[in-house]
Amino acid sequence: GAGVGAGAGAGAGAGAGAAPPQSWLVFVDEAGLAAPLVERLRAMGHRVSTVTSGDSFLRRGEDAYVLAPEVGRDGYDALMAALAGQGALPGRIAHFWGVTAGESFRPGSSFFDRNMEHGFFSLVYLAQAMGGVEMPEACHLAVFTNGATQVADEALR
Repeated sequence: GAGVGAGAGAGAGAGAGAAPPQSWLVFVDEAGLAAPLVERLRAMGHRVSTVTSGDSFLRRGEDAYVLAPEVGRDGYDALMAALAGQGALPGRIAHFWGVTAGESFRPGSSFFDRNMEHGFFSLVYLAQAMGGVEMPEACHLAVFTNGATQVADEALR
């Protein structure tokens, strides 16, 4: 929906536009749910680094990274080192990799494995990598997912 998490994560209650600029790290989902948040945070003056899922770790632009979650912790260590080198270690992280539009996965894998790599293991490796750098402040982490809990009679994915 509109404004997903943006108010709460960007200083809700402090008045419109009153929140001091912060460094954010957003793990962008393929379904597009994170995109409006990234746009809004940037419009509010926050520094936002994005991470998308891909075949290997690489820096695509000034604040855009790709990493391969199925490779394990190495990509997360490289990400944190790159952010530290840019002075962009986050005070806020929004992890949208648990959001899916459909049951897609790479050849030779399964949707279950995709969700474990992009969900549970991604968060474990991220926490371990954060422990390997000097984080500038307490870091807030918000995790977004869909299809993980049953609300009514719908099938779980």
